Amino acid sequence: MDFKKWDPGAYLRQYYKTPGVAEDERHILQFCVNFLKSANYHFSEMVDIGSGPTIHHLMPFAPYVDTICVSDFLESNLAEIKKWIAEDTSAHDWDPYLRGELEIEGTRPSIEAVEERASLLRNRIKEILHCDIFLEDPLALNKKFPLVTSFYCADSATHSKEAWFLAVQNISSLVEPDGWIIMSALERAGHYKVEDRKFPSAQIIGSDVEDALRYAGFKPDSIVVQTVPISEWQKEGFGGIIVARAQH
Repeated sequence: MDFKKWDPGAYLRQYYKTPGVAEDERHILQFCVNFLKSANYHFSEMVDIGSGPTIHHLMPFAPYVDTICVSDFLESNLAEIKKWIAEDTSAHDWDPYLRGELEIEGTRPSIEAVEERASLLRNRIKEILHCDIFLEDPLALNKKFPLVTSFYCADSATHSKEAWFLAVQNISSLVEPDGWIIMSALERAGHYKVEDRKFPSAQIIGSDVEDALRYAGFKPDSIVVQTVPISEWQKEGFGGIIVARAQH
């Protein structure tokens, strides 16, 4: 990936200025909500690998996780997250996603409820970390977590399926025994676009994700992989996504 071409602001404007929750993101958020509610899970800590300049994937987890760590390779992405946490007036407006997340959960998205979830999430985010998914220990912490999430990360960092597979193994190494991973990827995409710039994607299919999770030692009967067609972003380079979860 040519990081010199990356503009967090352009990415946020293109993909997260939609009137409501975008089609692909609604599926991801619903997938997370369904998992969390399925057994009323509670986690002491989680880490999101490759958060980019976004915080919306963390919204479902705030009521279920005591400590949330976000991470990314680019300081420019992390700077956007820091602005939102600090309630900087120049930060991206995530209120439409907060409202959408509450609706997905079955909660009336009143002004008070939106403010409450935003405040809870800000309080839950305790660490903002640098990560490199192409290192054996992506966080250089020698630490494992009960919950690891990674959305549109490994598949969007390389054209190479081999490099993607290695990155998934490295991310998976952060999951503690009996811990969980939740991830997403673009399906069959060779690229995605931000304005007129193209960025790589590794042309992943559902069976690639299942194979990578099995190889990483996740329990076969815990692996859930779903492929979802998406119509909203065809011009941007992808027409489907993959969402998955598994227990170590």
